[in-house]
Amino acid sequence: MRIVNSKKTSTANLSSENARASEDLRTRRRQCSREEYRRAQYATYTLQHEKVLVQQLALMHRSIQDFLALGGKGLSRFWSDVPSINADCELTAYRDRQWSRQIQPNDVRDLAQLAIAVPYCDAVVVENFWKRAITETGLGEKYRTAVFCDLAELLPYIESEQQAKVVNDSPQQNSAP
Repeated sequence: MRIVNSKKTSTANLSSENARASEDLRTRRRQCSREEYRRAQYATYTLQHEKVLVQQLALMHRSIQDFLALGGKGLSRFWSDVPSINADCELTAYRDRQWSRQIQPNDVRDLAQLAIAVPYCDAVVVENFWKRAITETGLGEKYRTAVFCDLAELLPYIESEQQAKVVNDSPQQNSAP
């Protein structure tokens, strides 16, 4: 008798399905400019977060129509000012422009984690592909996040950050008599 962990199998299947769906979407958006791609992503975020948007807009006595009236540039500006959405959009766009690399089943999970980690963590340790993506999109610099591919690089970074904090937190010596 063979026992199969159905939860693990269903997660693997979902990851493969997500990769296929992402590959299909990427193919359909292949001819889009970078800005058109971003706008399409931001439209997707608007649909995904519509319920929360409607609730929050109502608290401000606004409607979803008021929000949409911001137009393409205004909506792009709004979503790009949300750090996790901005990171997700830029990293997804970067991944989707790498035509020599097939979308991997774990990419969806990687993107979900990096969309939070890059804007809100001081440092991240990632695969080479994601380091290049974070660096080339400017997200590491924008959010002041150190990016490493090797866990061994993290300890020296943490130690140097702790030393810098000690120096910055120490009382200033007054050199005047």
